[in-house]
Amino acid sequence: MKKIIFISLLTAGIGVSAFAKDKGDEHINTLTVSRFHIDFPAASDVSWTRDASFDKVTFQQQGLTLTAYYDFDNELMGVMQHVDETVMSEQTLKKIEKEYKAYSITKVLKYEDNQDNSNDLSYFYEPIHDPLSYFVEMTSEKHTIILQVSPEGYISFFKQLQ
Repeated sequence: MKKIIFISLLTAGIGVSAFAKDKGDEHINTLTVSRFHIDFPAASDVSWTRDASFDKVTFQQQGLTLTAYYDFDNELMGVMQHVDETVMSEQTLKKIEKEYKAYSITKVLKYEDNQDNSNDLSYFYEPIHDPLSYFVEMTSEKHTIILQVSPEGYISFFKQLQ
Protein backbone atom coordinates (compact mmCIF):
# COMPACT_ATOMS: atom_id res chain seq x y z
CA MET A 1 0.00 0.00 0.00
CA LYS A 2 2.81 2.42 0.89
CA LYS A 3 4.46 1.75 -2.48
CA ILE A 4 1.24 2.60 -4.33
CA ILE A 5 0.86 5.88 -2.41
CA PHE A 6 4.52 6.73 -2.99
CA ILE A 7 4.25 6.02 -6.72
CA SER A 8 1.06 8.11 -6.93
CA LEU A 9 2.72 11.02 -5.13
CA LEU A 10 5.83 10.69 -7.28
CA THR A 11 3.73 10.70 -10.45
CA ALA A 12 1.74 13.72 -9.24
CA GLY A 13 5.00 15.53 -8.42
CA ILE A 14 6.38 14.83 -11.88
CA GLY A 15 3.13 16.03 -13.45
CA VAL A 16 3.16 19.28 -11.46
CA SER A 17 6.84 19.94 -12.19
CA ALA A 18 6.14 19.48 -15.90
CA PHE A 19 3.81 22.50 -15.70
CA ALA A 20 6.46 24.69 -14.05
CA LYS A 21 7.47 26.08 -17.46
CA ASP A 22 4.68 28.67 -17.54
CA LYS A 23 5.76 32.30 -17.31
CA GLY A 24 5.00 33.82 -13.90
CA ASP A 25 3.71 30.62 -12.29
CA GLU A 26 6.26 30.71 -9.45
CA HIS A 27 3.78 32.85 -7.45
CA ILE A 28 0.77 30.65 -8.26
CA ASN A 29 -0.41 27.65 -6.24
CA THR A 30 0.80 24.48 -7.97
CA LEU A 31 -2.68 22.97 -7.64
CA THR A 32 -4.10 25.89 -9.64
CA VAL A 33 -1.44 25.43 -12.32
CA SER A 34 -2.20 21.70 -12.45
CA ARG A 35 -5.93 22.37 -12.64
CA PHE A 36 -5.40 24.84 -15.49
CA HIS A 37 -3.46 22.25 -17.50
CA ILE A 38 -6.27 19.75 -16.95
CA ASP A 39 -8.91 22.33 -17.98
CA PHE A 40 -6.91 23.51 -21.03
CA PRO A 41 -4.57 20.69 -22.12
CA ALA A 42 -3.84 22.30 -25.52
CA ALA A 43 -2.79 25.67 -24.06
CA SER A 44 0.46 27.27 -25.17
CA ASP A 45 2.26 30.58 -24.51
CA VAL A 46 0.98 30.51 -20.93
CA SER A 47 1.53 33.52 -18.67
CA TRP A 48 0.31 33.88 -15.06
CA THR A 49 -0.36 36.88 -12.82
CA ARG A 50 -1.83 37.10 -9.34
CA ASP A 51 -4.44 39.65 -8.32
CA ALA A 52 -5.82 40.38 -4.85
CA SER A 53 -8.82 38.12 -5.53
CA PHE A 54 -7.81 35.64 -8.23
CA ASP A 55 -5.09 34.09 -10.37
CA LYS A 56 -5.17 35.14 -14.02
CA VAL A 57 -3.67 33.09 -16.83
CA THR A 58 -3.41 34.29 -20.42
CA PHE A 59 -2.72 31.68 -23.08
CA GLN A 60 -3.17 30.58 -26.67
CA GLN A 61 -5.50 27.77 -27.66
CA GLN A 62 -6.69 26.86 -31.15
CA GLY A 63 -5.40 30.19 -32.52
CA LEU A 64 -7.26 32.25 -29.89
CA THR A 65 -5.89 34.33 -27.04
CA LEU A 66 -7.85 33.50 -23.90
CA THR A 67 -7.66 34.62 -20.28
CA ALA A 68 -8.86 32.26 -17.56
CA TYR A 69 -9.49 33.28 -13.97
CA TYR A 70 -9.03 30.94 -11.00
CA ASP A 71 -10.12 31.56 -7.41
CA PHE A 72 -7.83 30.78 -4.49
CA ASP A 73 -9.56 27.41 -4.11
CA ASN A 74 -7.95 26.44 -7.45
CA GLU A 75 -11.30 26.49 -9.27
CA LEU A 76 -11.95 28.04 -12.66
CA MET A 77 -14.13 31.16 -12.32
CA GLY A 78 -14.46 31.89 -16.04
CA VAL A 79 -12.79 32.65 -19.36
CA MET A 80 -12.56 35.95 -21.22
CA GLN A 81 -11.49 36.73 -24.77
CA HIS A 82 -11.43 39.66 -27.18
CA VAL A 83 -13.96 39.15 -29.96
CA ASP A 84 -15.15 41.06 -32.98
CA GLU A 85 -18.36 43.04 -32.55
CA THR A 86 -19.93 40.97 -35.33
CA VAL A 87 -20.37 38.05 -32.89
CA MET A 88 -23.42 39.96 -31.66
CA SER A 89 -26.50 40.01 -33.84
CA GLU A 90 -27.03 42.76 -36.39
CA GLN A 91 -30.20 43.73 -34.52
CA THR A 92 -28.24 44.14 -31.26
CA LEU A 93 -25.58 46.24 -32.97
CA LYS A 94 -28.24 48.50 -34.52
CA LYS A 95 -29.88 48.94 -31.11
CA ILE A 96 -26.53 49.90 -29.54
CA GLU A 97 -25.86 52.33 -32.38
CA LYS A 98 -29.31 53.90 -31.96
CA GLU A 99 -29.19 54.21 -28.15
CA TYR A 100 -25.55 55.34 -27.94
CA LYS A 101 -25.20 57.56 -31.02
CA ALA A 102 -22.39 59.67 -29.59
CA TYR A 103 -20.26 56.57 -28.92
CA SER A 104 -18.26 54.17 -31.04
CA ILE A 105 -17.29 50.61 -30.16
CA THR A 106 -13.62 50.28 -29.28
CA LYS A 107 -13.49 46.79 -27.79
CA VAL A 108 -15.71 43.75 -27.22
CA LEU A 109 -14.93 41.08 -24.63
CA LYS A 110 -16.75 37.77 -24.30
CA TYR A 111 -16.91 36.31 -20.80
CA GLU A 112 -18.04 32.75 -20.09
CA ASP A 113 -18.67 32.17 -16.40
CA ASN A 114 -18.08 28.80 -14.77
CA GLN A 115 -21.55 28.28 -13.31
CA ASP A 116 -20.27 25.38 -11.19
CA ASN A 117 -18.20 27.85 -9.16
CA SER A 118 -20.16 30.16 -6.84
CA ASN A 119 -17.30 32.69 -6.81
CA ASP A 120 -17.96 35.35 -9.43
CA LEU A 121 -15.32 37.36 -11.23
CA SER A 122 -15.53 41.10 -10.66
CA TYR A 123 -14.98 43.21 -13.76
CA PHE A 124 -14.22 46.81 -12.81
CA TYR A 125 -15.38 45.92 -9.27
CA GLU A 126 -18.77 44.68 -10.50
CA PRO A 127 -19.54 40.95 -10.11
CA ILE A 128 -20.48 39.00 -13.23
CA HIS A 129 -23.30 36.51 -12.56
CA ASP A 130 -24.49 35.62 -16.06
CA PRO A 131 -23.27 32.43 -17.75
CA LEU A 132 -22.27 34.33 -20.92
CA SER A 133 -21.87 38.07 -21.40
CA TYR A 134 -20.38 40.45 -23.90
CA PHE A 135 -18.77 43.60 -22.54
CA VAL A 136 -18.80 46.37 -25.11
CA GLU A 137 -16.42 49.24 -24.46
CA MET A 138 -17.49 52.44 -26.17
CA THR A 139 -15.96 55.90 -26.34
CA SER A 140 -17.25 59.36 -27.12
CA GLU A 141 -15.41 62.66 -27.13
CA LYS A 142 -15.89 62.93 -23.36
CA HIS A 143 -16.54 59.48 -21.91
CA THR A 144 -15.73 55.80 -22.01
CA ILE A 145 -18.49 53.40 -21.00
CA ILE A 146 -19.01 49.65 -20.86
CA LEU A 147 -22.25 47.95 -21.81
CA GLN A 148 -23.13 44.39 -20.84
CA VAL A 149 -24.91 42.48 -23.59
CA SER A 150 -26.55 39.07 -23.22
CA PRO A 151 -26.46 36.45 -26.01
CA GLU A 152 -30.16 37.22 -26.53
CA GLY A 153 -29.37 40.87 -27.23
CA TYR A 154 -30.41 42.47 -23.94
CA ILE A 155 -28.29 45.58 -23.40
CA SER A 156 -27.58 47.11 -20.01
CA PHE A 157 -25.30 49.91 -18.90
CA PHE A 158 -22.46 48.32 -16.93
CA LYS A 159 -19.94 51.00 -16.00
CA GLN A 160 -18.66 54.47 -16.86
CA LEU A 161 -14.87 54.57 -16.90
CA GLN A 162 -14.38 58.29 -17.53
